[in-house]
Amino acid sequence: MISITKRSEPKMLQHYRLQDGTVFDGKDFTPVKQAIRDQLVAEQGYLCAYCMSRIEPHESSMKVEHWHSRKKYPAQQLTYANLLGCCYGNEGLPDYHAHCDTKKRKVDLLFSPAEPSHHQRLKIHYKSVASGKKMKKV
Repeated sequence: MISITKRSEPKMLQHYRLQDGTVFDGKDFTPVKQAIRDQLVAEQGYLCAYCMSRIEPHESSMKVEHWHSRKKYPAQQLTYANLLGCCYGNEGLPDYHAHCDTKKRKVDLLFSPAEPSHHQRLKIHYKSVASGKKMKKV
């Protein structure tokens, strides 16, 4: 996963959320969702938040992922910090081919690529083997 530095939310999302009864993918959400896509892709460098494959800010190229699922955390469905741009992750193929949001579904992940306190945990670390020591044969 890549570390993502979130920008402030798109103004369209802020205005939409302030209206009564608004939900993700609700009435009049299409232009708001496009503003979200545009910003997510820009701040993620046109990369999927999980597998780092290339995404474009179009419905045919990416989906807006909720790190905390809408079903388990409905209060966070319009919280920009909870949103990530993801590839389709082989959606529509058998489950063993699925990855990214398609594989995640509603499962809670331990680390978010958009949470600064998690960034250190997302890095790969290598431990060196002390030189001069022989490896045991098994």
